[in-house]
Amino acid sequence: QQALCFGGLMEGERDLEPWPLCPRGVLRRAVSALEGETGLRLRAGFESEFYLLQQDGQRHVLDGSLYCESRSLELMAPFVADFTAALRQLGVGLLQF
Repeated sequence: QQALCFGGLMEGERDLEPWPLCPRGVLRRAVSALEGETGLRLRAGFESEFYLLQQDGQRHVLDGSLYCESRSLELMAPFVADFTAALRQLGVGLLQF
């Protein structure tokens, strides 16, 4: 099983406040400043990169490929199809995969 959670970094013991150096907070403030100073609204996407690892506790890449090796997409085509279908069901648009 696996899980993934995205969120902002907070600090404090009871009354949590955004941590000033949280990358999400820094980006949020920069985007807000851009809009406030120029009237422009930033629209951005993300690029997720990951490895599929064997469940052997040794962190071996599932298909034995190297980083950015194109044969990995061929070997993992069934996973890629399921993954992109799940993203589309969540309303996440894809330009390429």
